[in-house]
Amino acid sequence: QKPQRARLDPEAVLARIELAQREAKRLCQAALHRAPDLSRLRSFQWEGVSRVLELGGRCLIADEMGCGKSAQALGVVAAYNLWPVLIICPACMRLVWAEELETWLPALLQPRHVHVIHSSNDMLPP
Repeated sequence: QKPQRARLDPEAVLARIELAQREAKRLCQAALHRAPDLSRLRSFQWEGVSRVLELGGRCLIADEMGCGKSAQALGVVAAYNLWPVLIICPACMRLVWAEELETWLPALLQPRHVHVIHSSNDMLPP
């Protein structure tokens, strides 16, 4: 005998979706308050940030090259405001990410707060 799957209540599902959308909107507004430079994001980028927030931050941003995935990711970082943040990227993108942080989140951090690891011998300051 096959185990029966739980039936989803459509109204409960819609209520959860609406709650997630309201929370995402609140977090987007908080991000703008914390990091005013994010106001330069385009509407489709804000839609991406909002969608990531609706999914609880568990999402892969897979837009085309040049669409501002880094800026969207930093919008999510600003929305959650949880520090420290670890960014793992290819070696060729290390300095690009450092510049993106300085461009989009200058109100939240200063260049001295950004530590680029160049080798396994690098140590983070205390």
